This record gives sequence, C-alpha cells and structure tokens, in this order.
Amino acid sequence: MAYNRVNWQSGTKVSDGYVEIEGTQHTVTPAVYSGSTPINPTSLNIMDEGIEENSKLLNGKLTVEEVTLDKVEFKNKFNKDTIIENSIIDLDGSVLSGYTNWCATDFIPIKGNTKYVYQGITNPGSEKYSAYYDSNKQFISEFEQESGFNKRITTPNGACYVRFSMLISDIDDFQLELGEWSTEYAAYMELNEVYSTSEKVIGKWIDGKPIYRKVINLGALPNNTDTYTAHNISNLGTIVSLTGMAYNSTNENRITLPYIDPTAQYIVQMFATNTNIVLVSGYDQSVFDESFCIIEYTKTTD
Repeated sequence: MAYNRVNWQSGTKVSDGYVEIEGTQHTVTPAVYSGSTPINPTSLNIMDEGIEENSKLLNGKLTVEEVTLDKVEFKNKFNKDTIIENSIIDLDGSVLSGYTNWCATDFIPIKGNTKYVYQGITNPGSEKYSAYYDSNKQFISEFEQESGFNKRITTPNGACYVRFSMLISDIDDFQLELGEWSTEYAAYMELNEVYSTSEKVIGKWIDGKPIYRKVINLGALPNNTDTYTAHNISNLGTIVSLTGMAYNSTNENRITLPYIDPTAQYIVQMFATNTNIVLVSGYDQSVFDESFCIIEYTKTTD
C-alpha cells in the first residue's frame, strides 16, 4: 500500500504527534513517550483529499482504516505491461513504428502543473521524444527525456497524460513518481477492483486497448415502458461486460439485470447505446426503486 504503519509506543506521553502536509507528501511525526526511543517521522504518499479527511493521529498511532482505497496514490505511475514495442513517440506526440529494441509507453495519467521525477532511462536516443496530452489524449507539447536518476519535470497546465520513449531493456527499471526526488524502485501497482461512478482503467482487452469500468445509477426500474439513462462515456468502443442489480427497499428483494423470468412479462431487458443505458419492461417493475449497472468497455480513440 501507499502508507507505512506507525508503531504503537507505551509509557507517559511527552509530546503529541502531528502530520505535516505539503501537496501530496505527508510526513507523520509520532508522539514522544518517556522511556521510549522516539520513532522517526514516516513519509506518506496519499492524494490531497485522503489523509487529512480520512485518518487520525492518536497517541502516536496513525489509524488508516478510514482511508478509502480509491484515494491511495501508488508510487510508480508506469505500467510496463502496456508498452508499444518497436515504436517511439515522435515530435508531434504521435507513435512511430519500426524502431527495433525501442518502445513507447501507453498514456500515463498525471496531474497538470505538478512536479514529477523519473529514473531508469539509460539511453535517451536521438530524435526520440516524450510528450504531454490533455484529457482527450490530444497532444500538448513534447520534451526530450534524459538518461539517469532524479530527472525532474513539471507538467504543463491542462496536462492529463504523458508518454515516454525508451529502450525495451529499460522498462524493468523505469519509474515515474510524484515529487522532486527519485526513490527506490517499486513495481507498478493498480487497484483493479475499484468500482466508481467515475471512469477507471482496470485492465487491457485482447486487442491491447485499455478496459474502463464505470458504475451508473439507473434509479427505479420501468413501469411498462423504456427508460434511458445517459452513461456519459465518450468514444464508446467494445462493451466487454454489462451487468446490474435492482433493489426493492420495501421487502429488500434483489434481482440481477438484465432480469430473466419464466413468466415473460416480468423480464427486464438492459442494453447500451452510444449514449444511454436502456431498460425495457412490459410490466410494472418500479417496486424495485433502486438499480445500477456496471459497464466495462474500450474506447475507439485508444
């Protein structure tokens, strides 16, 4: 995980512990107890809204039970499993193929106007670039990557993604992280089992495209009609999975969506268009007053 546990100390407390917050870097200084060796401050890497709202420092013990996992900021942003082999990033941010032993990274999510540091590139190459992109993955600007350790960048305003060119042999050592100082290499981690009403990348489809997941609240089931709920997914490609649940808050019954019943009139169909999640029922199923679906999909623009 992205936090370290602060051990408990016994004895009479001499001074309180506290948390120093600077951007996404949080330093925990535990309380000091008489007769005990003070515990060194512990550095945490939690996203801005995480620790100050969702944790407590009590008598030298940091409790993290309330930190929700989708707010944890994993250290290494680079996923080596998504590289494009024998390719590089060109001056205009496009991907050029035909470069043996080289690779282009996939779109790496970042924040705009933020300091990052990278390490692990052994050969920056000639006329091989890195680039920033906006939320629609449209090119913003390029920069020349550097070899070595502790290579700093400050992302431009509006940047949401970055891509690098590097030798394929460098992918096991390359690390991109928040801050100004490189730390010990850690393998990329992702929290695949995140369910959110916001779009999340959860894996890779058979054609190499990212798979996204989104939870969509659908409200009450239809009463002998069709309902249309906008999914607000841009550039919808292949739908990998579409499932859901409905809940009757009166008797606490639950059914899956789409719903298949031996009596045809009770069937509830569910399907997706490019703009909506559609529920279809030839019967009054509105007693199921809450429902949602989980859609997993690719995008035509990836």
